[in-house]
Amino acid sequence: MRPVDSPNINSRLPRLIEQAGWPTLGYGADGVTRSRHAASIRPGINICMSGLLDMVMGGGGQQPDDPELAALQQNFARNQGWAQPGPYTTQLSPSDEQAFHGWVAQNKIPYDFSWPQDQSLQDYDMRGFWQAQQQGDPNAAQAASNGHFPDQYKTPYHESFSNQSQYALPNAPIWRGNRLYDSSGRMIFDGDQHP
Repeated sequence: MRPVDSPNINSRLPRLIEQAGWPTLGYGADGVTRSRHAASIRPGINICMSGLLDMVMGGGGQQPDDPELAALQQNFARNQGWAQPGPYTTQLSPSDEQAFHGWVAQNKIPYDFSWPQDQSLQDYDMRGFWQAQQQGDPNAAQAASNGHFPDQYKTPYHESFSNQSQYALPNAPIWRGNRLYDSSGRMIFDGDQHP
């Protein structure tokens, strides 16, 4: 068995890291880590930890500096204490999934099937809304005045996650007019600023 520190591994590892798509920070012989997000996996080979975590957690190469993805993660960090345990997306049968795709296209629903790559990070359970609508749920309807979808299907990744969501705990923030307040009375979202 070949030892781990063999010259063959040392010469191939940087290339393998690059092929995997991990952000790298250099291969200096001094082994100095050049970023607060980096770690040296061995002297002279430094990788970006956020890139490593992205690969390990199945992020599919989405860069952590994606502002929309960062916003979803920030929303979840704020809202997770008010949310039931996940998952937060409805799983459909293959035939229902196909019908859902058709409904999105036919009705010009603002839904991106490719982003985020990890669909469990969606801020709205559009599949759940669609399924409820197909089952005749009268609450599964868009507002006639502005096309707004009901809060019932917002996930904890949504910036205005509230007690109206099916995924919320009873202590979740409540709406007062167009503003969302937590249980201490602190406004956490102003709908007038985010139409």
